[in-house]
Amino acid sequence: MNDTAANQPTRPVDRHPLTITLAGFYAFMFAGLFLLYGGVKVVLSFLDHSYDDLAQPIIFVIIGLGLLVPAFAFREYKRWGYWGLVCINAAVVILAAIGYEQYENLVLLVLSGAALYTLFAPSTREFLTKHR
Repeated sequence: MNDTAANQPTRPVDRHPLTITLAGFYAFMFAGLFLLYGGVKVVLSFLDHSYDDLAQPIIFVIIGLGLLVPAFAFREYKRWGYWGLVCINAAVVILAAIGYEQYENLVLLVLSGAALYTLFAPSTREFLTKHR
């Protein structure tokens, strides 16, 4: 009989609502896009030996690192991580609504609006108030 599964140490299962998973996933995805875009542009600038416009990709990397901070805090159920994600997504919704002529801004508007909905959902608020 194969009893290796019975001998494995069990991890405590973190039961949280789907809205927390979705909001956290979007936060990491949003920060990762900034890091990926900036990192690739920096590497390509070095490979092309074109150092003229290197400031913008470095700023994107710094913004991506800054966006990771509230994402990790939200993953650990910190209050400031939650409010950080609320502020970031609200700013994205406002800025995307201002420049709604381009379809990329409409996609960001919908995604960040959905992330705001998951953050303000009753199941998210109820779970986070229990873990504080």
